[in-house]
Amino acid sequence: MTIWAIRTLWILGALALIAEMFLLANPRYRVPAPSEWETFEARRFSIRKPKRFRAGDVQFGRLFALPDLALASDDVGFYRGRRTGFEVYFRPLLDTSNPLNQLTLQNNPNVQVDFAALMRKRHDERIAALRDDPSYVNFRELKRSLVTVRGVRGIRSDYEYVLPHPIPLFNMPVHGYVFTALLSEREVIHIHAYCPTSSYDAYQQVFDQMLGTLTLKKEGGAP
Repeated sequence: MTIWAIRTLWILGALALIAEMFLLANPRYRVPAPSEWETFEARRFSIRKPKRFRAGDVQFGRLFALPDLALASDDVGFYRGRRTGFEVYFRPLLDTSNPLNQLTLQNNPNVQVDFAALMRKRHDERIAALRDDPSYVNFRELKRSLVTVRGVRGIRSDYEYVLPHPIPLFNMPVHGYVFTALLSEREVIHIHAYCPTSSYDAYQQVFDQMLGTLTLKKEGGAP
């Protein structure tokens, strides 16, 4: 085989690899039809999800969680590959790593607790966990707002980061949000949803539908 033929094959192979990587990095996505959804029953909640979203252990904060944010079996994530997910977390409202907090409330039942401030603190910890995670390259919080979801008031932070690739040309911008709301005087819920920025408009509709069908079970302390 001549040098020219070898170079031609090498160039064609490189172009094929680039095309494949481009397709993987920019998958086309549409909102699933009603027949492509299913109900998932977790211990604390039920939810409707696309059949292509696989349920599993949560991934967010696995390595950088604070002591009182240890992963619990009640937490469930729904994933479509590495770049797209919808995760549900339950966390204590108070800092359970400090027993003095519990003693203070037990010994002083009339103490006024600023639940809104505690909710903001839990929300800030979620955002800090993302920001400190080295796999979330160039993480930045885009905006923060108070929103109401199905009658429940909470905090939502939209963010972006870059999912790195060995070839920088194929780094993947990712857009997501974290929503935090009070469930009771003892607990908050976090919703963490994310996907490639280029597909966010389609996935936003999917996330909204999933969130709209999330139903807490009675033993889960529904509001």
